[in-house]
Formats: sequence, structure tokens, C-alpha cells
Amino acid sequence: FISLKIAKMMIERLHATKQSHAHLPALFLRKHPFRPSLFRSRALFSSSRKRSSKIRTEKVVETKSSDDDDEKSKYDEQKRKRLNHMPWLYDIEKHKTFAKTWQKDVQEKLMELETVEFIGDDTFMADVNVNVFAERGRKIVFHNNCRIAANVYLHGPIEVGENVSINQHCHMEGPIVIGSDSRIGPSTSIFAFNHNFDESETLIRSQKVKSEGVHIGEDVWIGANVSIVDGVTIGAHSVVGIASVVTKNIPEYEVWAGNPCKKIGERKRPPPRE
Repeated sequence: FISLKIAKMMIERLHATKQSHAHLPALFLRKHPFRPSLFRSRALFSSSRKRSSKIRTEKVVETKSSDDDDEKSKYDEQKRKRLNHMPWLYDIEKHKTFAKTWQKDVQEKLMELETVEFIGDDTFMADVNVNVFAERGRKIVFHNNCRIAANVYLHGPIEVGENVSINQHCHMEGPIVIGSDSRIGPSTSIFAFNHNFDESETLIRSQKVKSEGVHIGEDVWIGANVSIVDGVTIGAHSVVGIASVVTKNIPEYEVWAGNPCKKIGERKRPPPRE
């Protein structure tokens, strides 16, 4: 009986509490006329949250853009390295488009510093450890569409014909003429001068240097690690094997190799023109 009575009292009190709070918002607003600012505050807070969310989104976009730029820069650097060491890739249009402005800057700077001339605008000149020296009277001329790889040393006078490629680590001391469409393999050395050493009583370094020059014809392929001495003429359309030492003239269309270099074959000549 007591428990039922207590339960009944609790239910009546709960019911009375609900009735007394039925119009609380209206009373609350009448007692506090400026209280609607709470709703404005909530609206402002909501707007602030939206702005904060937008700022965070923009930061994420900026971070992603920065990451994309870093990634592009990384790959651009690798593209330059690839072209410097494999300049024949410059024949491919997408690589030429990528490197065109860079190549213009490299060549213009070189022409400002040395007596160098680029004929045509399709030559590729590597900019990794390429040493080109052409003081007055020892000019270097590159005809159109040449390919010069990294780690090359060139000291004029040198004339390089169209479509010639000079590969890595080549060392050339002029006067040298290279005919069009020739290929010079990596680590080839061409020394178009000699030290006199006839006077035994005089130090070799104190004796004069003599020079006849080296002439390489058109469409010649010179393999890697070949050495060519002063006074040599290599005829057009000939081939020189790897690691050869060329001390004699090589006629056209012949294949030579060895140390000293000797004839080992011939190329088929085209039929005579009528």
C-alpha cells in the first residue's frame, strides 16, 4: 500500500512538472528579449564551420597541388638526365617539345661565352659536364640537327655536319671536320695535333706542336673507344670497329678495326648513277 502511494505521488509530480514547463520557451523569450541572439550565434557558428571546412578543403587542394608540382619536378629532372645521356631521344617529338626552351637557353649561353655557331634550331647540346672551348680563331660550328651527349670535351676548330651524333666521353682536339650523318661512338678520342720530340736534348713539353688536322667523311660510323691520330682522313660511308687505333687513311666504303687499325671488310657500294 505504501509503495503504491509513493508511486502515485511520483507520477502526479512528474505530470505537474511537465505542465509547468509547457510554455517555457515563450516565457523564456519574454524574460530575455535579447535571447534570440543565440539563434543568430548558432547561424554564425554554422557559417563559421562552413568557412573552416572550406579553408581545410582549400589547404588540402593546395597541398595536393604542391605534391603534384614536386612530382612533376622530379620527373622533369629525370627527363633532362635521360636526354643528356641519350640525346637521340630528341628525335622524338614529345622530348623535343619538352626540351626546346631549355636547349635554346643552353645554346644561347654557350654562344655568348665561346666562338660557337649553331646553324639551324634542331641541335641538342647536353648540359652535364660538357666542355666546349672555342676561342677566337678556333671556332666550332654545329650544323643542323646534331646530337651532343653528356661528358664531352670539344676544343676547336671543329666543324660538325648535319645529323651528326657525338656520344658520351668523346674528346676532340681540332682542327677536325666531321661530315654529315656520321656517328661517333662513346669515349672516342680524336687528337688533330702532335708533339715534336725530335730534339732529344730539349724537353718534349718545350718543343713545338704540329698539326695537319683530321677529316671524317659523310655517313661514317666510328665505334666506341676509338683513337684517331693527327693527319688521318676517314672516307665517306666507312666503318671503324670498337677500340681501334686509326693511324692511316681509310678509303670510302671500307670496314677497318684493330690496333693498329687494318682493313677487315668492305661495304656494298650503291650502283653507279646513270
